[in-house]
Amino acid sequence: MNQNGFTPEQWKAIRESIKVAKALQEENHEIVEWYRAGESQNKIADRLDLINIYPISQGTAKLIVSLALRGYDGRFGGDDFQGLLDEEEAKELAKQHNIDTGKMTKYLGKGLFSLSKKQLSGIGKRVAEFQRIHGLGLYALSSEEKAEAGRKSGKMNYEEGKGIFSMSEAKRREARYKGLLASGKTPFVEREETETYTRFGEKEFMIMLAKSRHYQHFRGRPNLASIADILNDKYHEGSKVRTKKAIGTELKRSRFSREQNTKWKPWVQREFHRAFCKYGELEYALMLIASPNYQYQSEALKGKPIWDKIVKVLNCEYHQNKPVRYRDGLRNKIRELKKQATLK
Repeated sequence: MNQNGFTPEQWKAIRESIKVAKALQEENHEIVEWYRAGESQNKIADRLDLINIYPISQGTAKLIVSLALRGYDGRFGGDDFQGLLDEEEAKELAKQHNIDTGKMTKYLGKGLFSLSKKQLSGIGKRVAEFQRIHGLGLYALSSEEKAEAGRKSGKMNYEEGKGIFSMSEAKRREARYKGLLASGKTPFVEREETETYTRFGEKEFMIMLAKSRHYQHFRGRPNLASIADILNDKYHEGSKVRTKKAIGTELKRSRFSREQNTKWKPWVQREFHRAFCKYGELEYALMLIASPNYQYQSEALKGKPIWDKIVKVLNCEYHQNKPVRYRDGLRNKIRELKKQATLK
């Protein structure tokens, strides 16, 4: 082996290619226009008949054209020289050539485009397995690096309005729906509203059942099996579409789970200090409920509490703006207090 791990023959071929590329620059300035017009480096090499003029392979002929266009940095000895294209234009043209080549390959059904979905999937799995075994690609990154890469990619897509951020809410919903169908799953039935009736969405009804004491175990835990049976009867004609496990997973993702988590957090009690007294959380909530500033003013809802606004104040005043209290949780607590007061 010789310098840089090349054999003497390889080293000689590289040096000769550099000399030919330099001569090509001086004799054939039109190759720049050919390249800008969309001709590939291989096609330019064929047009110049480099394979027959010099005893070289097609790969070496392409390398000569590339050196003439991009220049040589001197890494293999000898004088370096500028390319016929500046660096920025060379990158942009190379990118466009790759796009055009990909489109032509797709049109002709060659390369990857000649393979079936099953074959492509098999190749992808083998590549992923190879990367996993040898610690390449994503497998070379730590969990922190993967998370950081995901954040950067998501932020870039958000700022540039790409991917899911280029879609309206309706299109996102449609994409999720198609994704579920493609994976063999059944999407939850959406709310249906007409002039004569309104039918609750499947998720809405699921949460209503989970909150009902008739569908709860001890300490308010939802009876998942019963809820699944009801949903299957009401929305899927008795077919076993929803399961106990699926209902449990969906409830964890829903507002119901957040409210359940906050249910056991104690309400902040009244605090006494030398100079002042701070109201307890429920006391303050009752004061806000009674205040006109936190009530609807329209004729239809006049005097009704604006729960979302009250919850926002409670989270700000007592929980450092953390989402500890939710509308339904507060409303249920107030009802409970009123019920206790009535019994007394």
